[in-house]
Amino acid sequence: MKKTLKGLSAILMTSVLAVSASAAAIPAFAEGSSIKISSEATGTHSYKAYQLLKGTVSSDGTALGNITFGANLSGLSTDLITALKGDKVFGEGDENIFKSMTTTTTANDFATAISNLTTDAQKQEFAKIIGRYVENAGTTVSSTATPVDDGYYIIKDIADIPDGQTRTLNMLQVEGAVEIKTKEKLPTSDKAVDDKNDSDASPELNQTGQKSADYDIGDDIPYTLTFTLPENYAQYSKYPITFYDDMCAGLTLNTDSAKIWYGDVTGEGTPIEFASTTSPASTTGGTMYKYEIADLKSSNKTFTSGTITIKYTAKLNDNAVIGGAGNINKYKVAYANDPNWVPPSVTPNTPDNPDTPDTPENPLYPDNPPTSETPEKKNAVFTYDLVINKVDEKNAALKGADFTLYKWIPSATGTDEYNSAKGTWTPINRKDGTSAGSTFTFNGLDDGIYKLSETTTPKGYNTIEDKIFTISADHTVDAVTKLEATGGLAIDGDEANGLLTAEIKNQKGVTLPTTGGVGTTIFYIIGGLMISGALVLLIVKKRMSIKEK
Repeated sequence: MKKTLKGLSAILMTSVLAVSASAAAIPAFAEGSSIKISSEATGTHSYKAYQLLKGTVSSDGTALGNITFGANLSGLSTDLITALKGDKVFGEGDENIFKSMTTTTTANDFATAISNLTTDAQKQEFAKIIGRYVENAGTTVSSTATPVDDGYYIIKDIADIPDGQTRTLNMLQVEGAVEIKTKEKLPTSDKAVDDKNDSDASPELNQTGQKSADYDIGDDIPYTLTFTLPENYAQYSKYPITFYDDMCAGLTLNTDSAKIWYGDVTGEGTPIEFASTTSPASTTGGTMYKYEIADLKSSNKTFTSGTITIKYTAKLNDNAVIGGAGNINKYKVAYANDPNWVPPSVTPNTPDNPDTPDTPENPLYPDNPPTSETPEKKNAVFTYDLVINKVDEKNAALKGADFTLYKWIPSATGTDEYNSAKGTWTPINRKDGTSAGSTFTFNGLDDGIYKLSETTTPKGYNTIEDKIFTISADHTVDAVTKLEATGGLAIDGDEANGLLTAEIKNQKGVTLPTTGGVGTTIFYIIGGLMISGALVLLIVKKRMSIKEK
């Protein structure tokens, strides 16, 4: 008896991670069968072919007859039958493709059932399930054409999954001289921060999607987190995903600002309820925020671009680091990495190691698919201090002054006319908060246009004119590379410590001469002498009068 399996040639697992572009053009059961893997996949991968059915090829190379179970599937076990009948992908109840299967089902009848798999979803699910029940050692296949017997196979990526990688999908393949081209695109994640200049709307000073930025303490900083799904996302039975966002002590999450978009960032978005966690603990001395989706597949979200986008703001608070390495925010994503995983409803055999059972203590097929993590990404936000030292004309520290610093916030185009029609001068809080000394520190500034005003002048000294100057800075994710100021105030920049230092020198006022001149003094002297002489004459006269008596 010959059973035609011509229809099986269509049951080819073609996924983005495992694409066979040439197999369909090759006769399904050509003599001299072989498998060759042309891999463009990244990471470590190792492939084995497992023979499910074997037989003899027809003379025209289009059908397989005399079908028996293959070297890696001796028959249908109770567990395998239960798994196939219990999977709704193959139909429910009497509509299930494998409804008539029993432990005594022949290879011929099993082949007939397989030929009824028509949709990609059915073929993919069958590959995942049957891959858990293959027996004995498979045949290693690689980039060199490996001879194999005629038959019907699945090809599995059996390598351990290193962190940051994904396993390719099981591949069903009717045999011939087949070359399978595998290609893999890993999930990716990224974290970006917007950089803004409050005083100048020039595009070069206001950029989105940056790795570093600078802000004033008290500002809300816009962040964007993205995660790009794997190209074979549709082939996963379950897709848990967890976002980890690690903020340093200088950043405070504005939870009411967080929104998530599934594929289309033009939508309104769904608010995220971030929950802080201590496991894993923050690595930046701040708070680790975690957002977990137990199964993205069950979220019923439509992905138009394969990307998940999260947007939120965080406030730069009073704990912010000045200069240095900046205020760090780290981000990574844990994601499902094995499209072969199916729910563990039954206990399967263990391929290539039948002596290792699947137990609760050592589950080979756990309740959730294994996960990998994307490489950690980080952003840095910098802020700076301005220190004003007050000195006298001899460069000695001078007390008794007070200063106010203002930042220019334009309301119209143009920054060269600083009047109320163009914008406002906004006062900046001072760190020291007192005018008792001679040093004044303005804390937590970013780039922009500023004005320094002496609001209290030491007695006997002249008030300085207002000084308008511009702070400029360049930075990377690791450090500040330029910090300087230009304009009406000479300022020294210290990139490593985020300090801008200036010296304000006051001059004493001019002492004006007394009015009246030297002549007045002479009259004062003569008058004094005349009074003294009169007193002497009076005393002498009184003495003479006493003698006469």
